Amino acid sequence: MNHRSSLMTADRWKVNAPTFIMTGENSGPFFDDAAKALSELLPLAKHQTLAGQDHSAVVMAPDVLAKAIVNRCE
Repeated sequence: MNHRSSLMTADRWKVNAPTFIMTGENSGPFFDDAAKALSELLPLAKHQTLAGQDHSAVVMAPDVLAKAIVNRCE
């Protein structure tokens, strides 16, 4: 088994808490693929793509990120 596939095995990710996984629309496909795969493994996960953002949204667009989190929690 290669390193990449070993990271995405169900027994490695035993999280039974609500989990919000976000990716940026302009991030590379690796980020989106990984986020989607992880959201399929976690029973309470939700995935959202942030329009117009990339992987640096946490630094470059914290207001967009915060709004997405608040909206998900309402």
